[in-house]
Amino acid sequence: MAGYKKRMTASKLETLEHKYFAGTGSTFDEEGRPIIYGDARTHKLININQAEGYKQQLEQEAERTRNQENQKAFTFTDMEAIKEVSSVLTTQQCGLLLMLQCFIEFNTGLIVKTGKKPMSQADIARKLNVSRQTISDFIKVCGENEIIVDSDIGYIINPRYHFKGSADNPKVIRTYIARLREVYDEIDPVDLGHIYRMLPYVHLTTNFLCVDPYVDVREIEVMNRKQLAEVLELRPETVSRLLGRLKFGEEAVCAKITVEGETGYCLNPTVFWRAGKQPDETLIAMFRVGAKKKRK
Repeated sequence: MAGYKKRMTASKLETLEHKYFAGTGSTFDEEGRPIIYGDARTHKLININQAEGYKQQLEQEAERTRNQENQKAFTFTDMEAIKEVSSVLTTQQCGLLLMLQCFIEFNTGLIVKTGKKPMSQADIARKLNVSRQTISDFIKVCGENEIIVDSDIGYIINPRYHFKGSADNPKVIRTYIARLREVYDEIDPVDLGHIYRMLPYVHLTTNFLCVDPYVDVREIEVMNRKQLAEVLELRPETVSRLLGRLKFGEEAVCAKITVEGETGYCLNPTVFWRAGKQPDETLIAMFRVGAKKKRK
């Protein structure tokens, strides 16, 4: 009976490997401890902790790869540094620079086309759907102010202002490339330039445009129309008309939100977002301006 039980117990140790590879199996040593055997020409002994450690290593490498791929989905903008850009570029040129972020290479900032080949001025003009002269003037002023560098390998956006890669600076904002492409398909460069000028004022967790975007949510001072007009160098009534144009598909890029008589302005978090965690679903829903009308 003991021998029968021993054979039965041993059979329970069998694995799929034993089933599919000849010359492998399970048995017991003299002290009754289970052991696995196999042909040393085709198998090797691996400690369970070793195997688990290797599995963990593979998972960590996969996670790093996923993070890198995620980072390629957006660019970073230094919110403080781009105030320098806004002071030397026209509003249209700010819009062109915003659009160009869709074409920068990971880590290098090189402006590239399909196949990672560097873009010429003619390529940039075609991609942004503007004239060669417009791009020539744009590249010239960007070069004079070291916003775009004409290097031996091609045009590179200065990472002081915009970059694609990892960031340890809390005063940055993400621009999601796929969403930005949807935006610039429907909004002209001048209006995109107005959006660009809003970026230094986006609050970390709410996406509201604030006088000081770095304070705690309980202390924020949301910009009113007059303050936003001053930032954009527009008349207050022009700001209202501008917001009416900042739409793509069924969504608004910048929403006017009024709570208990106080009005503020908020950027679409699926296009621009600062916080590490995903935006709240309620916040995202506020930008679906036309969906209900189109379903009726």
